[in-house]
Amino acid sequence: MKNKLLKCLLCGTALLNLSACSVIDQWLGAPSEPVSVSRPTAQMPSVLPVLQDYPGTFNVYQRIRVETDRQYTEDQPTEFEAMITANRKNMKIALMALGMKVWSIDYDGMVITEERGEQVPETLQAQYLMRDIALVYWPASSLKSQLKDWNLVENASGRQIFAPDSITPAVTITYQNSAKERGSEGNVILENHLHHYRLMIQSSAVK
Repeated sequence: MKNKLLKCLLCGTALLNLSACSVIDQWLGAPSEPVSVSRPTAQMPSVLPVLQDYPGTFNVYQRIRVETDRQYTEDQPTEFEAMITANRKNMKIALMALGMKVWSIDYDGMVITEERGEQVPETLQAQYLMRDIALVYWPASSLKSQLKDWNLVENASGRQIFAPDSITPAVTITYQNSAKERGSEGNVILENHLHHYRLMIQSSAVK
């Protein structure tokens, strides 16, 4: 049961640089019953946090609610906790579920190292989790250089990311409660329209 819960809650951190399979199929395996969901045809370039590009330090505690459009038997929206710290030299991420640390990630700007609990499936990749963090919080100028021919549009209330020649966003990010102006604090909604999941993030700075 614990392994099933962790698979469900961690699937929402998968990001866009996947094959034509949907993110839920890729991370959890295809459901036992066919699900009528259109397959994404675009593949987003790889994006990771460029540590030198974030102004100041990034130290946050987060509660993250994961919702998916694909419905599995007994699957419900799931919440988990994360502690994230980053400066110009290093990023550390700790994911907690059921009150226990289940996954630690360390990134020095070049190499990702991990310590996984036995509950965390090997198919889950740290780079996809880190990419969601970058898309939400890192400066647009840092992201645009990695997105290549994809288009990032930003305004005071959020961001939209478009595949080349597309008028429909692949990813929509909405900042609430002054989240953008306050950086690491406030509420954010990330909607991945390609891979049919939504992250609702409540974030508070750790002093």
